[in-house]
Amino acid sequence: MNEIKAENRSAPRRFYDFIEGGVTFYILGAIIVFICIFITAEVLARLILNHSFMGLVDIVEQGVVLITYLSLGLVQRERGHIFVDLIPERLEHRRSGPVLDCFLLALGILITALLMGESIWFWLKSYRDGGTTMTVFLPKWPFVLAMPVGFFFYLMRQVIQFKESLSKAVHFVPGIGERPSKGRGE
Repeated sequence: MNEIKAENRSAPRRFYDFIEGGVTFYILGAIIVFICIFITAEVLARLILNHSFMGLVDIVEQGVVLITYLSLGLVQRERGHIFVDLIPERLEHRRSGPVLDCFLLALGILITALLMGESIWFWLKSYRDGGTTMTVFLPKWPFVLAMPVGFFFYLMRQVIQFKESLSKAVHFVPGIGERPSKGRGE
């Protein structure tokens, strides 16, 4: 699906895209680089000093949680997820294509909203119970907070794409493989 050009977006949409881009590109990029450096240092420390770092598994585990959930919005924006698109691909240039896309996005919005609610409940439970990681005793709740935040970015991206698909369905222009409908006198 084609995105709206940056200059044609509203101010709230540009702000959201800025926040989403900042979280997905810079923060997650920094986490990935940190994890790679940390693992490399661990391997070198074992090789050279015959000593390992305490808490490597805990830190990498929590980093992977952050990477997984906070990247959901970016993956949806780029449509980089695994998607069985045999039917939607064939219907892309027909009116039923955007309508099917709207239906699938609405279903995704419903499921994501339910998952977001459950993840908020899980985060509150984690915060209240005060769980920690096993080795270095990091509190788990800041990392569990990545779940509802990631689902929020994912939900917002689905809503944006739903709005775009709905607009395409309502203002459909026949594409390749579809003939315009003829009037009665033709």
